[in-house]
Amino acid sequence: MSTEIRVKRAYVEECERCWSQTAISRNHSSVNSSKVLKTIDDGKRYINGLGRILKINNADGGKEFIDTLCFNIEFDGAAATEFKQVEFKVGSKNGTATYILVATNVDQNSKVTVCYAYHHIDEHILENKVFTIKAADITIDWLRAKSCESLQALLPPHAAPKLIYE
Repeated sequence: MSTEIRVKRAYVEECERCWSQTAISRNHSSVNSSKVLKTIDDGKRYINGLGRILKINNADGGKEFIDTLCFNIEFDGAAATEFKQVEFKVGSKNGTATYILVATNVDQNSKVTVCYAYHHIDEHILENKVFTIKAADITIDWLRAKSCESLQALLPPHAAPKLIYE
């Protein structure tokens, strides 16, 4: 249960530079939300509902992600857990990434806070270039940074994940 999110600053900057200097059709959608629930059981029901709403229950690693979130709220304190699904094939012109960062916090009265940042990106390179081996890594680091910043704006400092640039 880590509350630190590590990203490479150079990757975040490279991602933004690539978007500004390359002809790319990019569709980026994001949702941020925070909910406070009265009990741990309410928190588990909410988390399981999120899995259905965000359509990750049947995705590779989706069930494990939901199970981890439910496990995290069985204990007092803060936790942050990420889910990612990325497809940027080397030499291809199309790529997609889905990234979800969920911060949970349980206080001593078993009140549960669940806060998430969801991002989805579809990219298509329009010019005579293709994705390189680093495309997925730089995109995920950009998504991690933006998600962490979103959660920091929604949560008190003790519950928000800490963004650490390497």
